[in-house]
Amino acid sequence: HGDHTAGIPWIIEINPSVLCYLPASYAEQLKASGLLPPNSKSVKKPSHLYGPFYSTGDDFVAFREQGLVIKTDYGGVLITGCGHPGVVAMVRVAEKELGIKIHTVIGGLHLMSTSEEDVELIAANLKEMGVKQICPTHCTGDKSIAAIKASFGDGYIMGGTGKEIIIQ
Repeated sequence: HGDHTAGIPWIIEINPSVLCYLPASYAEQLKASGLLPPNSKSVKKPSHLYGPFYSTGDDFVAFREQGLVIKTDYGGVLITGCGHPGVVAMVRVAEKELGIKIHTVIGGLHLMSTSEEDVELIAANLKEMGVKQICPTHCTGDKSIAAIKASFGDGYIMGGTGKEIIIQ
């Protein structure tokens, strides 16, 4: 989605040496259109990027999208874009392929048209997998956010434009 990538040219303009880790499918599109940023790396498989940063890769069955995983002392933080592959699948990749147990999920979960029953099942699966905190945003949908808030209780973090979340 353009709302997740429109800032890339601006970032490159102010910092031309920045390294961009792009989902392989998106990198292919940018290359074909002549817009591939310099200093970019295509990421298809789950991999270590730099320091505490990892990518889930974009090799999901349902949809090609990568998640950013930040390894911390208390567990991993998964940051999604829209979560099209399914947040449970993304958490599973972090755990099984990267060896990082996810503690916190932040980002869009693409659940706006998902039934409350299914959202409750997704929340239960995440909690069973060890997720303690969740900050669902934009494309999660208001009804799904309410169901997640009810399920996670104090582990729910309200998101939104301008929300500052400190990851240590």
